[in-house]
Amino acid sequence: MINTIEEFVKDHPKAVIVNYDIAERNDEGYGLTYRKSRDHTEIFRTDRLGKYLKYPYIQQYTELTDKSYVELFIIHNRKMYELELLDPDNHLFKIKRAITNINPELYMDDKFMDTRGNNRKPSSNHKDEPIWKIEE
Repeated sequence: MINTIEEFVKDHPKAVIVNYDIAERNDEGYGLTYRKSRDHTEIFRTDRLGKYLKYPYIQQYTELTDKSYVELFIIHNRKMYELELLDPDNHLFKIKRAITNINPELYMDDKFMDTRGNNRKPSSNHKDEPIWKIEE
């Protein structure tokens, strides 16, 4: 059983982990994305109305193409899933598989529970960029 993000990224060193569940743990209602390559978390971007993205919507990850080496995962309803690109022209991802060997409390890992306020604003929060969707 994987109990921490650090344990998980040993097997997935190019992981991007999008945590929807952490939004219920902060007053502003934002989710967090952990990027192993940068070893920090980012606050979700907002939509055109200034609201933080909620599942099944996801911000654009420009480095994710069909030739990408980055692995995209989400934490939603205390479960983890790996995503894959479904239709880049229509801004769609799909769930590739469930990750079943993780602790359901992983969404509260220290990487996401940084109380020092070190979560960065999203690397791209451009209102003109499309918002992607996860198809189930």
